[in-house]
Amino acid sequence: MRLLIVILLVLLQAAAQAQTVISYSRTDRAQAERLRQALQLCDEVFIDRDVQAGAEWRPEMAERIRSARRLVLLWSTRSASSMEVGAEWRMALAWGVPVVPVLLDDTPLPAALSDRQAIDWR
Repeated sequence: MRLLIVILLVLLQAAAQAQTVISYSRTDRAQAERLRQALQLCDEVFIDRDVQAGAEWRPEMAERIRSARRLVLLWSTRSASSMEVGAEWRMALAWGVPVVPVLLDDTPLPAALSDRQAIDWR
């Protein structure tokens, strides 16, 4: 039921652009995959594992974020300490891509995201 609510809230937050990008810490991969599977029922979803073998993943992620409808940020202690996750949500903000925080634990959001409505998936 909670997963269904997360999906509905994410889908209601944007119109019809290209896709949803999920940003997460590798240690939160199971939650990212669950969310991806559910969102794929009604949207194109991109995560880092979709980068083609041999491709430069940082530029690919940056381009996907730039063209995304939204960035869903799985937020936890682990993602808060990840330089890559931090770079991804900062890119999204800089390019005007809406960031949808999904809280996996009690780790506070950074100041730059604290005014956004988060989805509680604890």
